[in-house]
Amino acid sequence: MNRKEEVKEEIWCEALKSGHTMRYKALGGSMAPFIKDGSVLTVKPNKRIFIGDIILYKGGGGLIAHRVIRKRKVGGRAFLITKGDNLGYRDALVSSSEILGKVVVMESGERRIQMDSIPGRTFNCFIAIASSLFLSRLLTLLRRSRKLVFKKAD
Repeated sequence: MNRKEEVKEEIWCEALKSGHTMRYKALGGSMAPFIKDGSVLTVKPNKRIFIGDIILYKGGGGLIAHRVIRKRKVGGRAFLITKGDNLGYRDALVSSSEILGKVVVMESGERRIQMDSIPGRTFNCFIAIASSLFLSRLLTLLRRSRKLVFKKAD
C-alpha cells in the first residue's frame, strides 16, 4: 500500500471511530459472489455485532470486510471469528477494539441490499451458518484423509 492509500485509510478509520457513517469500495473477491470487487459498502460504527453481520476491521494488510461466523471467549475476552464467503479458511480472531463498523448497505450495479433489515439479517445468518458447516465438514474430511494417507504400515 502506498503512502497516499495509507493516509486515506487512516482518515477513513478516524471518521468511523468518531461515529460517522462511511462508504467503502470493496476490493478483491474474498466475499464473492455476494460482495463483488468494486461493490460499494455503507459502513456504520456499531458495537452490537451479530452472527452473520459483515464487519469492517483493520487487519494486517489493511481494511477487511468479512462475515462474522462465530463468537468466542479466550482468557475472559470476547473475540469474533470471521471468514470471507469465498475463502476456505477462517481469519484470525478479531477483538472488539479492531472493529471499525458493520456493513449496513451493499450496492453493486443496480442491486442495493439493506443488510440491517429483517430479510438482510436472516440471509446473513443463513450464510454464516452454511459457511461454518462447510468449513467444519471440510476439516473433518481432511483429517480423515490424512489418517488414511499417513496410516502406519503393519
